[in-house]
Amino acid sequence: MTSPDTPPEPKGSRGELRTAPVGDVLLTLPAGCRQLRRDLRLQLRRFRRAIPQRQQAAAAVSVAQRLAAWPRFQRARCLTAYLAADGEIDPFPVIALAWQRGVRVHIPKLLADGGMTFIEYYPDSRLVQNRLGIAEPVTGRRCNLAQIDCMLMPLVGFDRAGHRLGMGGGYYDRFLARTCQRRAAMPLLVGVAHAGQELAHIDIAAWDVPVDAIVTDRALIVPGRPDRSNRRREVARSGRH
Repeated sequence: MTSPDTPPEPKGSRGELRTAPVGDVLLTLPAGCRQLRRDLRLQLRRFRRAIPQRQQAAAAVSVAQRLAAWPRFQRARCLTAYLAADGEIDPFPVIALAWQRGVRVHIPKLLADGGMTFIEYYPDSRLVQNRLGIAEPVTGRRCNLAQIDCMLMPLVGFDRAGHRLGMGGGYYDRFLARTCQRRAAMPLLVGVAHAGQELAHIDIAAWDVPVDAIVTDRALIVPGRPDRSNRRREVARSGRH
């Protein structure tokens, strides 16, 4: 189900698109099947890395257009994003738009204890590659968890219920669990992925926090969501965190 405030299809976005890495069949990903998850992660990552640069650039623009037209995103004044790697859709057009609108932008920085924080990001921020080979700020001001309005999260896989498959490191899961413990309401969680990364269904674990929306090169998907307050409490209590 899509939200009534889903923006119209951006002009020029209906070009030739690559098919999903598993053909036209959407797979179901059951919980607890670790080998299947590992294999599917590798397959989906190979798929997105193989997308030509021209199509990647078009996808980045399409994602920015969709978010710019979405009223819920327009209300954000403090945004967390990411710097693209491994074939992820580049959110820089969204970041540039946020700067133009006076929105504060933060990007991830890994911590020595295995956690992750977000550092305020500027056009002249100095970056360095972290231990995963992803660019991050050398230093800067950490974001205040209470002030985050919206989080853009890169996805490896997703389904239309808002369930997500990440890289497997658990960085976002742990950060969101900490956020659940420290604030009454979660920020707006938006997953970013190529349309070909969609799965039919992903079973979730106790620590998984569904996203509120997924934006792809083809659509903005806003799942119907039951009351998230119970889910937030479950994540905050999860032993994994």
